[in-house]
Amino acid sequence: MSKYSLKGEDFPRFLPNKLPSPVLMKIEETVHYLPPYPEAETEWIYNSPLGTGSYRFETDSGHRLFFVMLFHQFHCLRRIENAFNTAPIDDKEWWHLEHCYHLLRQTTLCEADMTLEEGDFVKRNFTERPFGAVHVCRDWDWLYDEIGYNYLHWRRYMRNNNLTAPEFLSSRECKMTLDDLPTFEHDIM
Repeated sequence: MSKYSLKGEDFPRFLPNKLPSPVLMKIEETVHYLPPYPEAETEWIYNSPLGTGSYRFETDSGHRLFFVMLFHQFHCLRRIENAFNTAPIDDKEWWHLEHCYHLLRQTTLCEADMTLEEGDFVKRNFTERPFGAVHVCRDWDWLYDEIGYNYLHWRRYMRNNNLTAPEFLSSRECKMTLDDLPTFEHDIM
């Protein structure tokens, strides 16, 4: 971290790329994550890491908070999914949905997946052919581990310094506790 002061605009633009080799993922139709099924909310929450995607860097004066874009995107997908089940939607929520729509549109353009899809996907019978193209994707398991580790490190810092803040734990079962954190120095840069 010594190459960044973490003041103003002097901060890393990305978490360090420790992602393993790419993985293949076949796009498929699914009953998961869809409203109005009662399991949908739990399935969406399960995609949230500890701390909901926040990441804190230690500074000389404390910590500086960031959010990882992947989890901002998941948040937006959850907000849109929630809008299907919420009526009426107030002005504040419309603003939030507009923000999410534009964020997802722009990040989709940024990622620009160049995978070719066969034929006219609109005419495909999704019951008979539930699978689409195979994509080359990032294996993001490391990212969930890193975000969870960072959040637990932050919680330990808060406990040791008698600080309080709202809990941002997801409903995912957490197998680690603050006491499980290793005592070695964790260098992400």
